[in-house]
Amino acid sequence: MRVGVIGAGCSKFGRRDDVNIQELAYEAVKEALDDAGISREEVDISIVGSVNTRGYELMPAVPVNEYCGFAGRGPVRVEAACATGAAAVYTAFTSVASGIAGT
Repeated sequence: MRVGVIGAGCSKFGRRDDVNIQELAYEAVKEALDDAGISREEVDISIVGSVNTRGYELMPAVPVNEYCGFAGRGPVRVEAACATGAAAVYTAFTSVASGIAGT
């Protein structure tokens, strides 16, 4: 099976004391969905890469998943220190390649 990235997004960089982790994630998710031209309902699984967040130290994936509108799909939390982003992308890749998820 061929797997590809169909959309990407990123939250604004810089010190962001005005937003919480859910809002930061939502900025990137909204941009990625818009870029891909798909809706939240078309997403099968939620992969959340997070290291040492304020407030949700042990379970950031659950509130992020719900805030972004993915309740009931995932969430899968990935943490790998400096390689968290790459590990999250790899986890998403293997989920799609294995057939566990389509998007």
